[in-house]
Amino acid sequence: METTWVHDLYDELLIDLFLDQRPTDETDAFCTFIQAELGGRRLLDQGCGVGTIAIPLAARGLSVVGVDLIASYTDEAQRRANAAGVGEAATFLAADAASFVAEDCDGAYTVGTCIGHGDDHQTRAIFAAAAKSLRPGGRYLVEFLGAPGILRRFERQQILRGTSRHGPVTLLRTSELDLPRGLLHKTWTWLLPGGEERVRKSAIRLYFPHELVERLQDAGFGVDAVFGDLTKRPLGVDDLRCLILAKKAG
Repeated sequence: METTWVHDLYDELLIDLFLDQRPTDETDAFCTFIQAELGGRRLLDQGCGVGTIAIPLAARGLSVVGVDLIASYTDEAQRRANAAGVGEAATFLAADAASFVAEDCDGAYTVGTCIGHGDDHQTRAIFAAAAKSLRPGGRYLVEFLGAPGILRRFERQQILRGTSRHGPVTLLRTSELDLPRGLLHKTWTWLLPGGEERVRKSAIRLYFPHELVERLQDAGFGVDAVFGDLTKRPLGVDDLRCLILAKKAG
């Protein structure tokens, strides 16, 4: 699956309208969940973005290594960490999560859509890299799209409005399903002030929960639980997100 779109899609607009718009209470809930379920002091953040979760975790006294394909994102994450006074505890590197291995991590997590960008080998490689980064018994959190919920509640078009560093913007997002290949295609049309228009395309693989469980097991993990949200509610067919807790053997 072609992945050159990744570098086009993840720009400053996505930061302004999505990454920086995550509610503070949701971020706090994620951090509390990660602390409680992964334990330990040193964590790996695969697909860290601009440090939305890693920086608050560092502020709680943890050591976090964040990795992301987008160099401008990891540069911004490090700038934010330094500004928050946690630059030594939160380190960010521009690298491919499918090949990057950190040493002696107690836990690892991937939140969002770090997996699913490429073919199935990419997802398997990300899980394998997490396993190599963890100490025996280390725990891993995978948070991803809930395929059953996406299909049951499929929306072909969404219109989102917000404020970016460019001023007020409107996003028209059109989705198409490619069921034979298990892909969700999206066209992102950004309408910027002054009449400027940006068009981006993306394609993400839809994994059913059991498929992610199988790939985690192939990477050497035992899967402890699958949830529909941070309250540990069992995953349901209408859930748009899926959380899987796994543990490295040993």
